[in-house]
Amino acid sequence: MLFRTVFYKQKEGNRCVNIFHKHIYCVTISLSMLCKTYCFAFQKRRFCTVKAALLQRKRAAFAMPKRSYHFLRELSLQNKRVSRICLKKQNECCQQN
Repeated sequence: MLFRTVFYKQKEGNRCVNIFHKHIYCVTISLSMLCKTYCFAFQKRRFCTVKAALLQRKRAAFAMPKRSYHFLRELSLQNKRVSRICLKKQNECCQQN
């Protein structure tokens, strides 16, 4: 809350830069360099948090060799089960005839 009030008190006229897109925070040109550094560090931290989340999903999406190997192994196991069931049904049909 203190962060928010500092920016509203420092606002002078229409000279402001909005670096926060979701909230209506304004940083004026007349702010001290220390305060501007904190603002941009906060903006960078927000970007890095989003970037890390996106990279994690990208890694999961492009981990194809490991995933495709697992999928093929699973598929081959399913095919073996299906072929066993078909063989059992064929044997039952042959025995009934």
